[in-house]
Amino acid sequence: MLSLRTQLAVKAARSACDVIATLGPLLDALSLDQFTTTAFKMCQQAKRIVAFAGAEVLETAVAVLQTTRPMGTIVPALADKSKDVRLIAANLFLLAMQHCTFSRTVAEGLRDTMQRGLADATPPVRETMRLAYWAWRQHVPAPVADQ
Repeated sequence: MLSLRTQLAVKAARSACDVIATLGPLLDALSLDQFTTTAFKMCQQAKRIVAFAGAEVLETAVAVLQTTRPMGTIVPALADKSKDVRLIAANLFLLAMQHCTFSRTVAEGLRDTMQRGLADATPPVRETMRLAYWAWRQHVPAPVADQ
């Protein structure tokens, strides 16, 4: 039995997923930023069910909208203290690398983030960032990636 607060948070996250999936490209940048920051706050909750509901909102935003806009929230989350938040951020980073298109300069700018994720102390984060690395290599030519 979940508390009323937990049930409300999970239902709000599912409603946010529905809104993002339905409206899609009609969402303006401010609304998308509000969705992503609120969802990351949900990911930082102690209850795992609320954290994963927040992660579902972020995954929907990245997969449906196919925009790099949430990267401004994902990149700082890779340096968070909580290993669960870092794992969620690594999964979102991988999803963004697979679904979004990046210019070469933006992809090169993500190199530091990639290196930080590959050197993470948590093995699941490192595994996810290895997959993200190979997706990132599709955006950046080999000589630039090896520097």
